[in-house]
Amino acid sequence: MSDTTRKLLTLQGAFVDGWNSEQVWTLNPYFGWQYMAMPRVTSEAAANVFAVYSNFSVPIAESEIFYTNNGVPINEDKNWDFPNRYKTQTGDDQHFYYIRKGYTTAKGNFFREPRYYASVSFDGANWFGSGTTDDRVSNYVNAVDGFAAPPDRLRYNATGYWPKNWFLTYPFRDKTRYGFNIPGLL
Repeated sequence: MSDTTRKLLTLQGAFVDGWNSEQVWTLNPYFGWQYMAMPRVTSEAAANVFAVYSNFSVPIAESEIFYTNNGVPINEDKNWDFPNRYKTQTGDDQHFYYIRKGYTTAKGNFFREPRYYASVSFDGANWFGSGTTDDRVSNYVNAVDGFAAPPDRLRYNATGYWPKNWFLTYPFRDKTRYGFNIPGLL
């Protein structure tokens, strides 16, 4: 596992792990909405759209609160192209563990702080887990014509951003531990 992926999992774990005394929210068996928030990243999840609705969206304004990789708000970083953040760019080697290499996504998803990639998923984002524990061949979110694309007019993500911290992505997690079993979770 790369240091980049380890850092992302650490940031995700700080938010949901019960051992963390500063936790914001801990996954529990009484929260039954995970299936609405997770993007479909596997054929199993896409085959049963009633198991993974994938329609809870992170507001665009919320995704823009995260800083650039320079530690500055995106609208204040003079080295970050704020006006063109909705133009497209292709995933490259520099963002290999964050964005699918060769996949075209919004330019605003590049050169962001690690908390962004640990907290928000988007079209083209790599998704560690969901049956894959090798971060060199991660699943990824394809919301254009792939598994995460809307199957109908009810089960779609309105903004194109999904919450990432709610999900157990560690390879040693037991998906039945919390009383539910979502296709695609480890």
